[in-house]
Amino acid sequence: MQRLGVEMELHRAVERSEFVVRYQPLLNVAKEEMTAVEALVRWQHPTRGELLPASFLGRPSGRHVFHSISQHCASCSASAANPPTASS
Repeated sequence: MQRLGVEMELHRAVERSEFVVRYQPLLNVAKEEMTAVEALVRWQHPTRGELLPASFLGRPSGRHVFHSISQHCASCSASAANPPTASS
């Protein structure tokens, strides 16, 4: 994709709430317990499927919309009914 096309897609993705947060537990194998939870952003692209951040944030255009993506994902996490915790 060309730079301008990616930038336009990223802006549309923010408007359409195409970014999702996936939670990944961080485990202490020796103690057999979960010590933390990591929030990972993914782009649910309408035609290319779920994209990892490296495919869009590593580009200059991705850096311009990073703040919007961060705000969107933070609001998704804050509004989750039961966000995971390290103690659950």
